Amino acid sequence: MIDKKDIYPLGIGTFKLDLSNRENSSKSLLYSFNNGQNFIDTSHLYDSGANIAFLADFFKIIDREKIFIITNIEKFVEKSEDIENQLDSYLKLMRLDYVDCLQLHEPAVTKIPLLETFESMNQMVKKGKTRFLGASNLNFEDLRLIHDNFKLFHFSGVFNLECKVYEKIGVLDYCAENDILFIAYQALRRNRTADRNYPILVDLSQKYGKTQNQIILNWIVKEKKISPFIKAGTIENIKENLAALDFEIDKSDIEKLNNFQSQEFESVNIDWKNTGEGIVIHQLPNQFK
Repeated sequence: MIDKKDIYPLGIGTFKLDLSNRENSSKSLLYSFNNGQNFIDTSHLYDSGANIAFLADFFKIIDREKIFIITNIEKFVEKSEDIENQLDSYLKLMRLDYVDCLQLHEPAVTKIPLLETFESMNQMVKKGKTRFLGASNLNFEDLRLIHDNFKLFHFSGVFNLECKVYEKIGVLDYCAENDILFIAYQALRRNRTADRNYPILVDLSQKYGKTQNQIILNWIVKEKKISPFIKAGTIENIKENLAALDFEIDKSDIEKLNNFQSQEFESVNIDWKNTGEGIVIHQLPNQFK
């Protein structure tokens, strides 16, 4: 079984896999796996659950013990039993005996208190249906509360060149200090960051002979010690992503990336308590093109 030290820095994202071309998507997933990418996320929300059945076929042709599978608790948890029922449905559909990490996708998916929710999730650890627990899209206060009681394996949050809120409020440092793997989604903002052609990325791309996305991924993984999920779209995209870790960025250039700020994204009000004022954290990267 894969432990934290064995996890490859780039995870396999499965949101919006091209299921209209299953052969190509299957080849892409297999290429990712064969080239070291050994952790993957799954969710009923992705393609209305269609990708779960697709991934079940993928898991059949690889060594189950050599991939780390994260799955999400989604809408809606109204009582404790809903968590086990939801996980059981995942396991049945993917034809698995267990997942490696069970994650609460966001606090809004549960209508019972967070501690009660994670206590029910922790029962899944005790029953052997998951090895670890993870959380996503929590505020700092709730993250500390959950980790103090249940010792999270990972925390999943938005992080990219423009959206640095989790660093700003201290979550990155907290995760590093408490051996919590920080997993980033929308690390490239679905190519929208590169499409903006920020002068800093244009200059560094030319200097290092790498794409803007490779500059971003290198900085996130090597400097920030974050593991981003990147969708396995095509083999060419995967090759580009993997090559993002094959070079070193000068310290002076790293500082430029560290100091970069987007006033647009910095000015967005995050609705941490689901009050309706502002936006929820997972929508932050989608606010601007």
